[in-house]
Amino acid sequence: MVSRNNSNRSLLLSTTLASVLLVALISFAYTVFAAQPAFAEDAQLVATTPAETDSTNFTDVVAEQPRKAKYTTVSEIKLNKTRGSIKNNGKLKLEAALVPVDPTLPIKRTKVTWSVSKPKIARVSEDGVVQGKRTGTVKVTATAANGVKATATIRVKVNKAKMAKRIPVLTYHRICSDKAKRNVYDYTNTAISASLFKRQMQWLKSNGYHTVSTEEFADWRIEGAFLPKKSVLITIDDGLYETYHVAYPILRKYNLKATSFVIGIHVPKKTAEYNPSVWWDRYMGRDAIREVRKEYPNLEFQSHTYNMHHRYGEYGVAKYWSRSSIDADFEKNAKYGFTSIAYPFGHTSQHLLASVRENPDIRIGFGYMMYHPATRTSPRYNIPRFKVFGDGGLGGFKSIVRTAG
Repeated sequence: MVSRNNSNRSLLLSTTLASVLLVALISFAYTVFAAQPAFAEDAQLVATTPAETDSTNFTDVVAEQPRKAKYTTVSEIKLNKTRGSIKNNGKLKLEAALVPVDPTLPIKRTKVTWSVSKPKIARVSEDGVVQGKRTGTVKVTATAANGVKATATIRVKVNKAKMAKRIPVLTYHRICSDKAKRNVYDYTNTAISASLFKRQMQWLKSNGYHTVSTEEFADWRIEGAFLPKKSVLITIDDGLYETYHVAYPILRKYNLKATSFVIGIHVPKKTAEYNPSVWWDRYMGRDAIREVRKEYPNLEFQSHTYNMHHRYGEYGVAKYWSRSSIDADFEKNAKYGFTSIAYPFGHTSQHLLASVRENPDIRIGFGYMMYHPATRTSPRYNIPRFKVFGDGGLGGFKSIVRTAG
């Protein structure tokens, strides 16, 4: 009896187990069958239709990836000085360090622009050199290309007892080689030999004279800016190519400032090679002017008019031209940014002086062959200039320069 019961239990267990296995097998088969397309067209549909949860193709994914930046911008400017002081017309160099937003990347636009709050008290150059003019305090600001700024406070103190009261303005024309002076230009006292010019410049340097630019001179005359005693302004008229080939190297050797007054219509594209045997006029070209402005800004260029350097009879055309003709001449020179003018032959007229006074770019005008030094009461638009004679030697030069005080 017990044996039969055990047999029945074994049979029931076997049957139950078989049923469970059969159900599991059917469930597995159904799952696999349901995952496959039932017909060929269904299979094609599955193969070609994007998943409902992602409609973006691979190209779109690549295009949406952010590009890695190559450059960064400025977050801050750090100045080497935030406060400083200058005596008289001394100079102070400010330097601007640009701090990047991302220190791992270079800054694309690194140019810094400098400005000063009170230009009558101090000036600042394009490279951050501050120069004193009058007593007072100014804010000097460095501005990055993206507008980030940094400011330094500079105090200027001027000792008026050491300030120039008289400044001789010297006028040269042709500074030529000794050979050219001897063989070509011996007939004219407007030509001076290179050796004599060199001796004159050497004497200026050795005797403590200060050469100034026309901008500095204008600030002194107009605004009362500081210039030291024993100041001298050197000017060279006409823009002849000897100014570049002969005078420029000498001025640079002694680190002296000078101004070349150029005639606009006589500025060619290129400067001819120097030939001491040529007797006709040749002029500095735009190539030489660009070079000098870049390499030696102590030699500056200003206006000798565009095309008024010729005569009608005894006098220069300025004596006869109408106001409209003079204005038109000035307009042709406007693109050069001149701020001062020397009148050809020293000749002026009512129309010429009126045009100069009303020209917003021209700060000061220079006459010619008026043998006394300039003072702060000299006519602003007809500043006196000495003519330096080519046959005057060193002695004549000294007598002119010693009028400084």
